[in-house]
Amino acid sequence: MDVPIGTILPFYGDLTAAQAQQGAGWWICDGQRVVNDANAVILKGQPTPDLRSRFLMGDPNNVSGNHGGSADSRLPDQAIRSHTTGGFGAPAIYSDPFTHMQGAHTWTTDVSIYSEGIFVGSDIPVVPPYMSVIWLIRVK
Repeated sequence: MDVPIGTILPFYGDLTAAQAQQGAGWWICDGQRVVNDANAVILKGQPTPDLRSRFLMGDPNNVSGNHGGSADSRLPDQAIRSHTTGGFGAPAIYSDPFTHMQGAHTWTTDVSIYSEGIFVGSDIPVVPPYMSVIWLIRVK
């Protein structure tokens, strides 16, 4: 089977074994320039795609080389407010089921209950379970 030039494949092995593939025209996708390979058809003198710590994804517009995404997502700091009125029976409110009120928990029959707090932002990891490989690209 003839593998087209420009094909990127996962390589399961160590770095030394991956580097040994360079003589056969397979370069590691780590952003290094393709040099010392007079027979290279693509990327000669240019860097390979840097695919370290990246997943590959098909492009909806069939364009190679687009990239983006992030290993985590940031939820910003934000105020969270709650407002509860009557409606749990004749206007008596015996507790606010949506918030935790500080101090004594008493009931009211004539006023709304408001509560407010600050949610401190945090990073949420979004990287799914994975197995690492070394990506190789065929340049000749």
